[in-house]
Amino acid sequence: MVRSVVLISRKRSKVPFRTVFTNLKLQISNHFGRLVPELATRSRLLLSAILAVSAHHLSRTAGYDPLVAEMYHERCVELLIPMLDDLDNITDEVIAATVLLRNFEQMSSAITGFDSERHLSGTSAFMNSERTCITTGGLGQASFWIFIRQDLDIALSQQRPLKLNMKTYAIEMDLDTPNDEWGWANKIVWITAEVVAFTFGWEKSRRTYEDLKLKTEAWWQRKPASFRPLYVGRGQAFPAIYYSQPWHALGMQYYHITMILLAVGDPGRLKIGFGHNESKRLLQEHIAYHAGLLFGICVTEDDIEAKIAACNAISVCAAWLTDRAQQETLIAMLGRVEREVAWPTRSIAAGAMQEWSFSDEDTRLFDCQFSPSRGGTQEH
Repeated sequence: MVRSVVLISRKRSKVPFRTVFTNLKLQISNHFGRLVPELATRSRLLLSAILAVSAHHLSRTAGYDPLVAEMYHERCVELLIPMLDDLDNITDEVIAATVLLRNFEQMSSAITGFDSERHLSGTSAFMNSERTCITTGGLGQASFWIFIRQDLDIALSQQRPLKLNMKTYAIEMDLDTPNDEWGWANKIVWITAEVVAFTFGWEKSRRTYEDLKLKTEAWWQRKPASFRPLYVGRGQAFPAIYYSQPWHALGMQYYHITMILLAVGDPGRLKIGFGHNESKRLLQEHIAYHAGLLFGICVTEDDIEAKIAACNAISVCAAWLTDRAQQETLIAMLGRVEREVAWPTRSIAAGAMQEWSFSDEDTRLFDCQFSPSRGGTQEH
């Protein structure tokens, strides 16, 4: 019967089954990418979520019928609603489906111009009521880390705290010592989340800030040697930085984002009076250094996660990027991300170009790069 569901799905949607899982590479771990497709052969909920996201991706990049994506999205929501009556017993399958629906929601915002955050709020409700997903492993743990990065995306772009209740997991995360490289990459993602909560929240105590600095420094000192780049050289606008594995690049990007936020949010930084200009100059140099490495990784690495991770960081540090070549490189990168993988970056680019005082002519020229690619071919 499950096989029939899959075959019927292929027939009705004409989504190429071989490419159904292509854009699962967006913001997910290898574990999630392997396990979810397997579970989808036995779960109508997960299968509908995958087909919705994949069809939506194809509608934006290859001229696919957008109504197919809406059909599978509606089907997934219909299956999901009855499962939400008991938040204390939500399954990993349900959490994974809401994570996928959040991807659908994010991509849809490029069309609607509005991000309702409905599915993000739904996943945060699960995470704030369930305390075992970090350490239980499997799909629940993988979904948790995807959700954190999804939450960070919107928090950075809107400069607000995360929806996740950080205190729920604080003790567990402080005591956790990663036992693999993905664990070390996730560790710095968590530290970034804590720094975001501090930077855009109400608490501004010096003690909390110093604790966050110590956590970041400890991560830097203790991370595996494999997180060192294979090569660093001169690039056209940013340094050319290569890593052996995508999780190394992702972890280092979040480290640089954290360093930028710590510099901006330093409660002890001189705001007025004698020495303010020197303080501002040092801040400029610090941010320019870490931004250069952050964006050097994203324009060098071909991995889409590296590019997506850097997109919303542009809104945080655009004011400190004064080099025209770097500005144009980042706008081109944002255009490529939206054009090729349907990730919503146009609003980030518009804000950056306004911040950088691009002329109307230059803005129109770069805006053309955000038109979705329609050159893909469909398989049946």
